[in-house]
Amino acid sequence: MMKKFEEKLSKSATHSSGYELAAESSPSINPSMPASRFSLAILIALALAYVLPSIVAFGPWKPDEPYMFGLIDSLVKTGDWVVPTLAGEPFMEKPPLFVWVAAATANLASPWLALEYGARFAIGIFMLIAFVGTASAARRWWGLGYGRYAVLALLASIGLQQHGRMMIPDLPLLAAFAVAFWGWAWIQEQPLKGGALLGTGIGMALMSKGLLGPGVLGLTALLLSILFSSWRTRAYAYGMLIALLASLPWILVWPIALYGRDPQLFMEWFWVNNVGRFLGFSVSILGASHESGHLIKTIPWFTFPVLPFAAWALWKMRLSALTRPGFQVSLVVTAILLGTLMTSASGRVVYLLPLLIPLAIMSVPGMLQLSARVSQFSDWTARIIFGSIALLCWGIWFFIFVADEPLVLPILAEHLPMDLPFQLYLPGVVLALILMMGWLYMITRLSLQKARASISWASGIILVWGTAFALLLPWIDAAKSYQSVFAEISVALLNQDTRCLGTVGLGESERAMLNYIVGLEPQRLENNQGHDCNAILFQGTALNEPPDMDTDGWSLRWQGSRPGERRERFWLIVRNSPLLTVDNESLSALNSKR
Repeated sequence: MMKKFEEKLSKSATHSSGYELAAESSPSINPSMPASRFSLAILIALALAYVLPSIVAFGPWKPDEPYMFGLIDSLVKTGDWVVPTLAGEPFMEKPPLFVWVAAATANLASPWLALEYGARFAIGIFMLIAFVGTASAARRWWGLGYGRYAVLALLASIGLQQHGRMMIPDLPLLAAFAVAFWGWAWIQEQPLKGGALLGTGIGMALMSKGLLGPGVLGLTALLLSILFSSWRTRAYAYGMLIALLASLPWILVWPIALYGRDPQLFMEWFWVNNVGRFLGFSVSILGASHESGHLIKTIPWFTFPVLPFAAWALWKMRLSALTRPGFQVSLVVTAILLGTLMTSASGRVVYLLPLLIPLAIMSVPGMLQLSARVSQFSDWTARIIFGSIALLCWGIWFFIFVADEPLVLPILAEHLPMDLPFQLYLPGVVLALILMMGWLYMITRLSLQKARASISWASGIILVWGTAFALLLPWIDAAKSYQSVFAEISVALLNQDTRCLGTVGLGESERAMLNYIVGLEPQRLENNQGHDCNAILFQGTALNEPPDMDTDGWSLRWQGSRPGERRERFWLIVRNSPLLTVDNESLSALNSKR
């Protein structure tokens, strides 16, 4: 079977590209094999079912969305595209590509949508770029009609399901890697096109998260010509020159503008947040330290099921894999990215997101080479697991709808606010019904699909995430959003002549949402600000009361937390005034904490 499969790869190379390719050039799967292809309409439906639920009415979710939205809000208010600011303070942790795009979509949607909802359209834009870039590279390397399998692999991955719906700078980085792979797929045949795409991908990577992306992609571009003779060509050298020229506007314009504005801020971005995070000298200040064994524990579930498919494809094509450009580029990128993340002093799960691009491209032959028995077993396993979880979500929702009270289960009570009153969210119910009907229709046709295991997994995981999200959105939003807690603080300050608001212990996300919802820039007492403010907001934990301070002349105005939150807590104290009625009970409670 393997020999026959590789013969089809070789025979179809001329058909898909229009010219004869050598064995080490771009092979392709025979596009005339109808049993190997699934409908493009199904793929589009899956992609829409994946992306659209992330562009609905809910606030920025912790941990990363609130601070990213704070940057977007600041850009919309100030128009300053050079220096990202968070609640009035420069924030140099990430370059502003996502912030620029999200601010633009928020402005365009502002006549109809609130700022936080309009900003979410940037998620769809970058995911579309990632899908198109990945599909185009896979189509070029594996043949006409088979780019859709690489997108299917992306949609099936747990890592993308977890992080691909969030307002985070890792999404443009994912898109940047996809564009770079698109460039590599064409650079040998059309150096101008391929080089322009590769350079754009490298530049996008820099403007997404800093030096990690362009470092990995740039080193890959050099190593390809060192490791494989097929890349030591004049066309590739010319394409690399084009790539360098195409990357220069991305690499130079914003950094030069930032340096011209403030050299110290430039060094904070370049040296502290890039070099310092990698070498470790700034991790103690910035956080996100790399735990021992973090990647080994994370990679298997984060990359499932694309990693097993990619490994299977490498095994099945082990005799010729290193002569095929799709494998060559993907393996080098994977090795360099993993090596960089393993040696970096800073690490988080989301840093693995770009790894899904090379794995998805390598997985295409593996998805099509599963035996009928394995494919059928995987298909039915996915149907049973995901169908059961979706039905459980419906059962929980139905109990709440009938009983008008939460179904108190330990697994739910641990993550969701069970004391939140029931709310019938009709658009969510409609969306969940559409997802269920679409999934039922899809699984009735899977027996005709060669990649039925992949389609079943992708559609099932989208069904579960979408159903849980749609039916339980009010509870999830309350648990993940800071909207309600800062709305309460805003109400508590209504009758207070607040000159400014001092803060103690607030993180980046909390300061961002305080500025957006309350409308006051937090004055951090830790930075010797806000000593003249007549209101102070503390953030701590339920077991750690506010730090000792002179409370003479102050009273506790409000205390609380997000619904269902057991650990995190806020306290708002205000200066006493003849216009205010001091709550003696609350004041005694505050004094008793000292």
